[in-house]
Amino acid sequence: MMNKQQEQKILESSKLIWKAWNERDPELLRQYTVENIVRLADGIVTTHNQAGYIATMNLFWTAMPDLSFTYDLIPLGNIVYTKWSAKGTNTGMFGKTPPTHKSGCANGFAILTFNNAGKLTKEEAYMESANYLETWGHSVIPLASEQPVSVTEST
Repeated sequence: MMNKQQEQKILESSKLIWKAWNERDPELLRQYTVENIVRLADGIVTTHNQAGYIATMNLFWTAMPDLSFTYDLIPLGNIVYTKWSAKGTNTGMFGKTPPTHKSGCANGFAILTFNNAGKLTKEEAYMESANYLETWGHSVIPLASEQPVSVTEST
C-alpha cells in the first residue's frame, strides 16, 4: 500500500508527463519514466521503451505542431486514471499521411501505472482514432468486420 507522500509524488509525476506532451519536451518525459516503459494504444503494445514512446510523441507533434492536452487526473495507489482531450491542427505529415490543414479534437482515457519512485512504467491509452482522423478531413471506412449487421425478421 502506498502512503500519501508516494501518492502525491505519483500525481505530480502525472502532471509532468502531460506537461512534457504539451511543451514538446522529451527530456522531461525521460525524467519521469522508466527506460523500459510500455505503452499500449487501444489494448495493443506500441512501444516498450523511452525511445519508442518519444517517437510516438514526435509522430503527433509533427502532424500537429500546436497539439495541446487538457486532462482530469484521478489517482488511486500507484495508478492515475486520466480523462483527456487533445486539440490540434494537422499541418504536418502524420506518418505517411499528408496534412489537411484542418483543426480537430480527440478525447480519450489513459491508465498510467507508476513504480514506488514515481516513475511511469506503463501507459494504456484509449481513444476513438476515427474521431480525430475524420475531424482532420480524412475518410474512414470501417473494416467489413466492424460494419453493423442487419437482421430482418422472417415471417
